[in-house]
Amino acid sequence: NGLEAGAIQHALLAGDFERAAGLVEAAAEPAMLRSETTTYVKWVEALPDDIVHNSPILCVYNAIALLLCGQPLNRAQEYLESAQAADRSGSASGEVAAMRGLIAAYQGDYAHISGLAHQALELLPEDNLFFRSLVAGYLGLAHFYKGDLVTATRALEEAVTVSQRVGNLTNTVLALSHLAELAMLRGGYRKAKSIFEQALHLAVDDRGQRQP
Repeated sequence: NGLEAGAIQHALLAGDFERAAGLVEAAAEPAMLRSETTTYVKWVEALPDDIVHNSPILCVYNAIALLLCGQPLNRAQEYLESAQAADRSGSASGEVAAMRGLIAAYQGDYAHISGLAHQALELLPEDNLFFRSLVAGYLGLAHFYKGDLVTATRALEEAVTVSQRVGNLTNTVLALSHLAELAMLRGGYRKAKSIFEQALHLAVDDRGQRQP
């Protein structure tokens, strides 16, 4: 009935971990879109390790959650390795490639980001807008740091468009912030101010409270 948090809690309390894991898989993307990263981590921590590590989707989203929570990169990498090992059909290969690119961005390894990003975009289904929005965002960042400001602007504008379509608020705000930085580098301070204000305007929840 749309009460995913309650359903997950009931399944956990009943000890029905397989059902709970399935519910968490279904709730993972909506939780990330609502910036409920801590909630997702708590759900995963309540599941047995073997169930988590045998689910490529849970492992991939847990890697995202760990990155957003500021955990060491090697923890996120371990979950990606588990995702790859558990993904016998290759159904999550696009998500894993996307996350490898994101980790490369966190590491400042801009030489490899483009290759990982293009690999991810080839593997991801066209309608997987959540992961495509992540890829567009860090691809823009890679071009930014390489000094290709024109390509960076195009990629970040795409990141904003795709992120807004899927409701990925965090990625929308990050991409807008980077676009504002690009405008500043070109001397467009009024434009940068306007973009930053747009980002701040968007960065609120349904009650108008500022998001983390």
